[in-house]
Amino acid sequence: MKKLLKEKSFHFFTSLSNYAGKDASSLEEFLEKVKEIDSKSLEFHLYRRDFEKWISEVLDYDYLAEEMTKIKKLNLRGESLRTQIIKTVSNFLEIQKYPPPPEEHTYELKMEQRLKSILEELEKKVPIERLRTNFFPKLIRAV
Repeated sequence: MKKLLKEKSFHFFTSLSNYAGKDASSLEEFLEKVKEIDSKSLEFHLYRRDFEKWISEVLDYDYLAEEMTKIKKLNLRGESLRTQIIKTVSNFLEIQKYPPPPEEHTYELKMEQRLKSILEELEKKVPIERLRTNFFPKLIRAV
């Protein structure tokens, strides 16, 4: 995952002028800090939307930022809040280990599956030998 410069790191506070002495320069570090930081800091940042902003604007993980918005709407406090943030970020990190295939491969797979199903339907209606001698040569010429 991304490792950020110090100035882009997330800096934990418990109030506006009370720095908690912890920073996170990646999502993995953020998760570790969430596990150990005072829950007052989690409440302070969540309800100010600081987590959402950092996750979206700095890390560019809009989906996870939306999940933080959902957590905020639950109005959790203390250890319940910590547990929910840990669960959400951990799940997101797990999903990131297995990214979906690139868009073009997805399209190709869908087309291949569609063609297979069309051919299977054709084979049910028309004997394969007839397809080979009549249909396929015309299809190839059309392409």
